[in-house]
Amino acid sequence: MISDMSDVRENLRLKSAFGDLQEGVRPLDADLSEAIDALREDCYTLPESVVRVRGEALVADAEALGNREGFGDPVVWTYITALKNKLSALD
Repeated sequence: MISDMSDVRENLRLKSAFGDLQEGVRPLDADLSEAIDALREDCYTLPESVVRVRGEALVADAEALGNREGFGDPVVWTYITALKNKLSALD
């Protein structure tokens, strides 16, 4: 469970950012989209450190998907870069 209000605030910011990414990957990979959605829901209950680890893995998956298949909207790369920066700032 989240024990600190700063975790809650940061996780809510991440939830929003992951929503942007989810919209970008949805047309290419329904399973990845569902995994991102599950993490978005977990942002309410998981500690920041857990969200960071799971988030980094999902962002890496999205990046690989984009490299492999290409995104219809190039702004998805902006979401990936922004999430990488947000997640690395949590260290």
